[in-house]
Amino acid sequence: MKRVSVLTVFFLLALSYNLWADVDISGEWEGTCVSSSSGSTFGSAADLNQSGDIVDGSISIILPFTDPPTEMKGEVEGNVSGYNFTGTWTDTGGTYPDPGDFDFEISIDWNTMSGELLIHTTDRGDITYQDFILERENPVTTTSSSSTTTTTVPTSNISASPDTIPRSRWIPLPAMLAIQGNGTNFEQRVSKPTYSPSNAMFITLPPLVLNAEMIWQMVFVSPTLLCEQGDQTVTVTVDEASDDFGIKLLPLILDEGGSLK
Repeated sequence: MKRVSVLTVFFLLALSYNLWADVDISGEWEGTCVSSSSGSTFGSAADLNQSGDIVDGSISIILPFTDPPTEMKGEVEGNVSGYNFTGTWTDTGGTYPDPGDFDFEISIDWNTMSGELLIHTTDRGDITYQDFILERENPVTTTSSSSTTTTTVPTSNISASPDTIPRSRWIPLPAMLAIQGNGTNFEQRVSKPTYSPSNAMFITLPPLVLNAEMIWQMVFVSPTLLCEQGDQTVTVTVDEASDDFGIKLLPLILDEGGSLK
């Protein structure tokens, strides 16, 4: 039972890593916000650069009462954690000498942020710009689009290693597969390995696309108890290129320690 618990913890940790690692809010944004002191609606804009989970750039509040509108611009330093973007805002124009704080929630498609910006002042107290809505000027696609046509180069192929991975009779066994491409163009969040027959795998974790020709993926092989299979040939397919590898049932003497007694 302890082995099953360790596998469960590993799965949750790997899934959590994938959630925060993927989000990227780099780019130009525009939208609106509301002043808590006056109730007026202002324009808003952002220009952000993200490296890992660190973000810098600027967030601006656009005052529409002048011609042309006045831009109150602030430099930001923040972090992305999961689908939250938090950090500090410093007025570059000197109107507010003390830094402020912001807290935004990122939409699951990464194209909208909402939240508030709190500016600290010594003479007027805290000024809150709430109901912040920022929309990405050039929306990104986080899943493959049905209108997108993928062109497969005839010479592209893949090779999965190791050639053979073990299967237990009683518990899902983990295995790390390396999928090497030749003439491929693997893309993050687009290139996703599939396995046939589907019952060969109990769980597959999100793939790690290292570059255009290499994917790593942790899989958990279905035990005989669930799939009623012993030795098996499995086909892995990525972007229409395929390769076969084997699953081999462990000798009974090696598998006895994993039985659920």
